[in-house]
Amino acid sequence: MTERARLALLATRLLRRDLASGRLLVMLLAAVIAVASTTSINLLVSRVERAMLAESSALLAADLALGASDPVPGRYAEAARATGLATAHTVSMRSVVAHGDALQLVRLKAVDDAYPLRGELQLAERVLGPVSFARHGPPPGEAWADARLFQLLDLAPGDRIGIGDIELPVTRVLVLEPDRGGDVFTLAPRVMINQADLAATRLVVPGTRASYTLLVSGAQGALDRFRAGLDPPPGIAVTDPSQARPEMRSAFDQAGRFLTLAAFAGVLLATIGIALAAGAYAEHHEQTVAVLRTLGLTGTETRRALALEIVLLALLAALLGNVIAWLVHAALVARLLPGVTTVLAAPPTSVFLHGTWVALVVLAGFALPALARLTYLPVVGVLHRDRAALPTHGLRAAGVMILATALIAPWQVGDARLVALAFAGMMAAALVLALVALVIVRLLGRARARTRMSWRFGLASIARRARLSVVQTTAIGLGLAVILLLALVRNDLLGQWQARLPADAPNQFLINIQEDEVDALGAFLRSEAGVDADFYPMVRGRLTAIGGRAVNLDDYPDPRSRRLADREFNLSWATRMKADNRLVGGRWWEPATQGEMSVEQGIAERLGITLGDTLEFSVADRRVSGRVTSLREVEWDNFEVNFFVVTTPDLLRDTPTTWITSFHLPPGDATLMTRLVARFPSVTVIDVDALMRQVRQVMSRVAGALTWVFGFALAAGVLVLVAAVQASQRERVLDVVLLKTLGAARRFVTVATLAEFALIGLVAGLLGSGGAVLTGWLLATRVFDMPYLPDWRIPLAGIAAGVLTVGALGVVVARRTHRQSVVASLRASA
Repeated sequence: MTERARLALLATRLLRRDLASGRLLVMLLAAVIAVASTTSINLLVSRVERAMLAESSALLAADLALGASDPVPGRYAEAARATGLATAHTVSMRSVVAHGDALQLVRLKAVDDAYPLRGELQLAERVLGPVSFARHGPPPGEAWADARLFQLLDLAPGDRIGIGDIELPVTRVLVLEPDRGGDVFTLAPRVMINQADLAATRLVVPGTRASYTLLVSGAQGALDRFRAGLDPPPGIAVTDPSQARPEMRSAFDQAGRFLTLAAFAGVLLATIGIALAAGAYAEHHEQTVAVLRTLGLTGTETRRALALEIVLLALLAALLGNVIAWLVHAALVARLLPGVTTVLAAPPTSVFLHGTWVALVVLAGFALPALARLTYLPVVGVLHRDRAALPTHGLRAAGVMILATALIAPWQVGDARLVALAFAGMMAAALVLALVALVIVRLLGRARARTRMSWRFGLASIARRARLSVVQTTAIGLGLAVILLLALVRNDLLGQWQARLPADAPNQFLINIQEDEVDALGAFLRSEAGVDADFYPMVRGRLTAIGGRAVNLDDYPDPRSRRLADREFNLSWATRMKADNRLVGGRWWEPATQGEMSVEQGIAERLGITLGDTLEFSVADRRVSGRVTSLREVEWDNFEVNFFVVTTPDLLRDTPTTWITSFHLPPGDATLMTRLVARFPSVTVIDVDALMRQVRQVMSRVAGALTWVFGFALAAGVLVLVAAVQASQRERVLDVVLLKTLGAARRFVTVATLAEFALIGLVAGLLGSGGAVLTGWLLATRVFDMPYLPDWRIPLAGIAAGVLTVGALGVVVARRTHRQSVVASLRASA
């Protein structure tokens, strides 16, 4: 038998013996929880992201879209079909339709027979009639139009409208087409025709401003191959589902942060349990190491055998944890993503490999150093229990543990600041916990002379085992801090995120309001809907220069930045900043100030706009320029009216202006909108209720998933307590044996142990609560961009939990140990 085979057999026997004795149970369960927590959340995030991308594909009418102001070259469609993908084409432009003597500007879209590739069109036989669904566009010889056009031209189903050189009957009300995208604030009514009728309209001539789109859909692998071969010129924009709805992407990114932080918290708890259990396990392994060394194994061979045992334990934990994660994931998907479990592809194997990686790292980083340290102890020292002969590699072991924690941190979420702050907060909390615990332990030792005998013995136990007491207090305090932090995230931060989109958030937007309609429309909303709406001026303008330099699309390689630079902005003016905006740079102007602009922080970063830059916009037939004096942070996910650029009133007051407002329309009150449109026919109504339901659905999914993750964290917290007790089990048994030999009653032993444990729990609860509040504040203000409004009941609950749970565990340990005979106790501690 080779040396490797011999060591593998030895490691297997050691693992089987230690599992049978129960000494590895805490470490195994902690590693299983770490894997299950990480893998289940990664599976859920992957599944939710795929579900959202599938939903977003329906909002794009495809899995990928190539858009241009000229016809998309045919080679792209040929390449897509050669890869096994389906294709469809659309052409969109502004045009004028006629009905009798009335003319109306519309947004005309011509679609082919394959449209849409994803999603469905929502249609109705009449305005406000029952909605039906279709997987195709209008047939040749027909037109579909939205309700707005029916109302403006007083159309009835079947009436004919003139589109260029032809007339077509309008046979359906177009309620919604899937690829309307995030541009919900389109001003013109929409008309859809078949592409076969487009040539006859003679609307497409040289110089026509039109948007041409190639839609592509198919299997993900084929899409990846097609996209990898794309090298579109600057004039062709490639859009995927994640860009179709920026609001949904923002909501999902926030959801991913919550879930990832929760999973990381569970892993941190598991590592604390492993580190504590490893210390107690190493003590029990002293004689095993001595026997192995006596039988001829060198220190290196012994370390290899122990390392292989830990690797085998990690693989077992990974197997069990991944199986549990899959079962939990299946339950989560069935509950949180009903209806999509059968259409989504299998989760990637990388998720399970990552779980295995977590098991290997946490056990190797937190358990192996304590075991490897035993191999440096001489055999005689082990037999004489001379632990002073052990080398002190405390700093090295601490460094290995910190490195292991960094290796399993979820850096892959793409928000390094979130992970760094959570990691740094916990490391700082651990250091502060240890230092403060050391000071308190020494103070408690001095105070024991002024207490009753049983309490004096408990305080003496804390002082006599000062190092172990500090370790236990730090570990329990850090465990409580992680659980409390998770509770803060689950109850406070998530609640504040959900509060950004309350039940009465605006779901109806009214745009294209003329200035002479503002007062009348405001009065209508007050009388008919009980809404005191705010109105904001809106001016369309195109950004032409930044800091005196003309805007060049070639300067923006990022597709979204290029689209933002090329689009028309909705500008506004104001004397006061909106309450839901927050200044992040510069200053807001005084009422009499002139020539200044305020820019939203995100678009400023994308377009390279800084404080002091002069921006120039083309507005109608004039140029408007002003200096950027402030940058604002805008809460786009609250669905309030907001603008990328706001100016002082003097810059835009004399430009062509319409007004915009928003309000909440309760369900079932659709007749209000009919009366509104009849009273104000020039006003455009935009319903965003469906989009808001999607965002709320994401929030609901996150809340449900956090409940499961919180369960993992509580299980890990229980293991931390058990491991903390196990770490001092040998010394505690000897104390009880001594007291029983001296004739101490059970009550005395119980009270002494309760005093020791309750005080450790009190200190751990106090320090853990402080660490959780501090880390929660950092995350709220630096990552989630929310005001921190902590619920002080949670720290109080942490203190109570520390005293009650640790104290109760102490009573259980005392009674269990006292029931054993002296001989049995001595054997158990051997």
